[in-house]
Amino acid sequence: MKNSSLMGVIFTNQSEFASDLQQTLITIEKEALLTGQLYADGFVDIKGEVRGTIWCNKFLLKTNSSVYENHLLDAIIDRSKLSAYYVGSGIIASGKTKKIIKWLE
Repeated sequence: MKNSSLMGVIFTNQSEFASDLQQTLITIEKEALLTGQLYADGFVDIKGEVRGTIWCNKFLLKTNSSVYENHLLDAIIDRSKLSAYYVGSGIIASGKTKKIIKWLE
């Protein structure tokens, strides 16, 4: 949704036999913000901002006149804006050793 904000993980999964018409689609609207991780076993249409990381099969750009694969327009994806204290999710393998989280004061 426009002007929405989400902190955390967005995760979609689908059958390995899904055609392009059956793939999941995550849309981040203009002026929307995701702080965290996005894993889409399908398409991602970004018009807003992601402060973190994205894993997807393909980017999708929908305009009034056409649909483009693996194109971005006015999208912001910035991993450096993610807090150093952000842990993420165990769903997405990072290859890092798991650690105990300490409470911050």
